[in-house]
Amino acid sequence: MNYLLNLFTLFGDSNLLLANQDKGHYTLLLAAGFLLAIIMWFLCFYFGRLFFKPYRLTIGQHILSALLAMMVMTTVPAYFSASYMQQVFQKIIMEWRDSLVNDAVWDNAEFKLEYYEIKKLGKEDFSKFPPPEQGGNAIPKTIGETISKVSQMRANAAVANFDTTFPLLSVFIGATPKVSANVINQDINTYFKSNASTYPLKNAVQLASNQIYVELQPQIPRLIWLYRLGIILKVLFWYTICLSWIAYAALGQIRIYSAHRSSSINS
Repeated sequence: MNYLLNLFTLFGDSNLLLANQDKGHYTLLLAAGFLLAIIMWFLCFYFGRLFFKPYRLTIGQHILSALLAMMVMTTVPAYFSASYMQQVFQKIIMEWRDSLVNDAVWDNAEFKLEYYEIKKLGKEDFSKFPPPEQGGNAIPKTIGETISKVSQMRANAAVANFDTTFPLLSVFIGATPKVSANVINQDINTYFKSNASTYPLKNAVQLASNQIYVELQPQIPRLIWLYRLGIILKVLFWYTICLSWIAYAALGQIRIYSAHRSSSINS
């Protein structure tokens, strides 16, 4: 299900960007799509007559032809809106990052895992830090190893969440990107050079989103190509079904007509 939602998100966001940033171009593309849709509707309307001249489309075939015409009209601007994919991916990743940072359910689940993982290391004093089941909401982080461990767990959990939320994009990224300990430690050191407070775990989520985009960016040209190819194949697939149905129905009427004519001649 998430695959379809991801696809609709890409389709909708890229079209919206094109419409907002270049209204004139988008209007022309819609007009071109409308003209192509009319041509394709006429193709369906007259296609059956190539096999049997008196053939007329059924109600079902008219409805399918109309739906396919609407699909063609939206496909034309969608094809060209693919050039905005890079901005769409940036928007998707940023919105996902902000949503995850504010997701209390996810935060609590990850806190529980981190609490017991750090406690298992045995390097921190947990006497004043009750477990999550008793209302605890903090982990002692007095040494660099603990800060690094918690941050890396949070960053990698964020990447795993992205894989689940956007499986379609994860397929194109390939192997699940991991945020390395070096990147985590560098960010921690940079943070403490100008801050004395506790290292915020939302920074780990930010590092995860950066890593995801770094992994995704080289794939964007291929994603654009596959997106456009998918749009074309979708149109061809449905028109193949529609025209095959019309041809089959027209040939069926030829058989009926021939049988009636043969019985008339014999009588």
